[in-house]
Amino acid sequence: MQIRGSGPRPLPNSRISAVMLAMFASMASFYVAGRLWQDAQSRVYLIKELDRRTGQDNHVEASEEQPKKTKLFLAHAAEAWDAEFYAKINDDVYVNIDALGTMLAAHLDKPRAYIGCMKSGEVFSDKSQKWFEPEWWKFGDGKSYFRHASGEMFVVSRALERCLWYLEP
Repeated sequence: MQIRGSGPRPLPNSRISAVMLAMFASMASFYVAGRLWQDAQSRVYLIKELDRRTGQDNHVEASEEQPKKTKLFLAHAAEAWDAEFYAKINDDVYVNIDALGTMLAAHLDKPRAYIGCMKSGEVFSDKSQKWFEPEWWKFGDGKSYFRHASGEMFVVSRALERCLWYLEP
């Protein structure tokens, strides 16, 4: 019988473990603080502090701004932490840290690695369909996706992060 989450683990002092723990600790502290601070003054402070730490400046939360937000996060992570990989994971995604660390350790020899979901294929424009896309009309001919990275979770290597910095969002 195998215990959930058991298996080969990254070394406790590895750069992958240290960076991932630091990133999750930072995110968790902001999330918890944000949930506990209910008054407006504290919320304003929290937003300013988050902007200062992540370099998001006056970012507007909108679906069309997500690539810019992701690019800013990756740039901040690369500046703040010397790591082999940087991960962007949505807050509603369960992550098995041990499995992710093991998988990343297997890709250390790949300088420009992208690990995540790629989408392409049919765009579902009918609301009754399971994978309905409300903004279906934005995708090329409205019938098929161009190949692109899906945003629920992805990991990029340090070298790939540097390449992404020079691309327009």
